[in-house]
Amino acid sequence: MGNCLSSNGTSEAKYKTSSPYTSTAPLTSNVEHKEEFKQNSPALERTRPPAERPTRPPAERPPIPRPDVPNLPPPPTPPFPDPNAKVVVALYGYDARTDDDLTFAKGDLLEIKEEEGDWWRARSRQTGLKGYIPCNYVAAVKSLEAEPWYFGSIKRQEGERYLLQPGNRHGAFLIRKSESRPGLNAVLFALSILDVDGDLVRHYRIKSTDTGKFFISRRQEFSTLNEMVEYYSNSHDGLMVNLREPCIKVRAY
Repeated sequence: MGNCLSSNGTSEAKYKTSSPYTSTAPLTSNVEHKEEFKQNSPALERTRPPAERPTRPPAERPPIPRPDVPNLPPPPTPPFPDPNAKVVVALYGYDARTDDDLTFAKGDLLEIKEEEGDWWRARSRQTGLKGYIPCNYVAAVKSLEAEPWYFGSIKRQEGERYLLQPGNRHGAFLIRKSESRPGLNAVLFALSILDVDGDLVRHYRIKSTDTGKFFISRRQEFSTLNEMVEYYSNSHDGLMVNLREPCIKVRAY
């Protein structure tokens, strides 16, 4: 009996130790397994809310310094054109000499507000400013006096002096009123041309027909002096030299 019990006890002990389904490790609870799974799981780690960052008050920016603005006069009137105004073009530039004068440049358009004596009150279409201008510095727009090559009532010797001044080159020209008396085929104007640089000035009479056309030679007539200037600028056609640049105007005459 004793041997049998001993034998059975030994067999049972062997069976327990050699069985693959038995383990000598201590048993753990399900709660411990869950905690370990959470700690080792990267997916769960990504779902954790980020730690809150401490908030900092915004930095105070220094105020931007503003430059001192001087007391400026009101801006000039916008240069909107007055359709009813008399418009002139500046033949020369003029710098104001008093506070009441108006400064303008050659070629500026000016609206005449008042005409009194030799000084007119005008308004510049370029700047909108108003002031007084010398009337002999301007001429009506699209008039003969507004042309850069027209010198008005000057004598032959004056025309030569203007053309021979420094700055004029071969082909420089001007048109002036003629000194001849009116009559049949009246000589109304004269054309003066610088032929050789600084040496020779040639003069041509500009006559008119009964119908009011202009000509130097009868084979070519023109309705206006502008047409004549354009024609002889492209072809001398009997003249000694083509017309090139208008004579330089250095001051009002």
